[in-house]
Amino acid sequence: MGKARREVISRMFSQLYVAASGMIARQHQLDVLANNLANVNTVGFKMEEVAFEEPGSSIDGSYGAKGQVRVSVRRTDFSPGEVAFTGEPLDLAIGGRGFLVIGDNEGMKLTRDGRLSLDKDGRLVLGGMPVMGEQGEIVLGSPAWVSISQEGQVTTDRGVMGRLRVVKVQDTSQLEKQGNGLFRVPEGTEVQDDPDPRIMSGYVELSNCSVIKCMVQMIEVIRSFEMQQKMVQTMDRLGERAVQEMSRTA
Repeated sequence: MGKARREVISRMFSQLYVAASGMIARQHQLDVLANNLANVNTVGFKMEEVAFEEPGSSIDGSYGAKGQVRVSVRRTDFSPGEVAFTGEPLDLAIGGRGFLVIGDNEGMKLTRDGRLSLDKDGRLVLGGMPVMGEQGEIVLGSPAWVSISQEGQVTTDRGVMGRLRVVKVQDTSQLEKQGNGLFRVPEGTEVQDDPDPRIMSGYVELSNCSVIKCMVQMIEVIRSFEMQQKMVQTMDRLGERAVQEMSRTA
């Protein structure tokens, strides 16, 4: 009889861990959704998604209880967002799935954020970082006017100053999100120059986050979290009673 009770308690605590793992996974998903909503008005922002799995064994060889869940991957949705007209000559949106190349001391960075500007040295920059052309940095000086063609050619009153470098990534899942609309390109990632980019000057690409979709997902996640929370509380009470009963009959 004592062995049977211990088995029952063991199963109860196993279910407790399952529910707790679900709560942790849903909390992670809720954090991702909240970040997506916070950036719904961020130019060039790419929303994130999470996927769950029921683990077999962990890297260290330990096993989780059957039914436990965890976040298996946190991935970025690179689908294009809608474009909005600004009329600014240094604003641009990229058609298709290309990226602008940003110069950085830490290596190549890519972005879909096209809110470009000129720094004090007349360089074409994004947030202070140089935007790379096919021949390196693009320096415009102090132009009277600037235009960017559909092919990415940058022209001022002084003539053609360079052509923007636009690249495509074979496997975007390898890109690492850095914040501020930037993605780091890890070593070994296949990157190819786009020979025929489609640049829309005077426009910017908006976030690809859907407010309605995120809100619906958030409601579902909160409901699931609350259900698992109630299960944890119930199993905790039942486990406490079972332990007390065992101590009285021991």
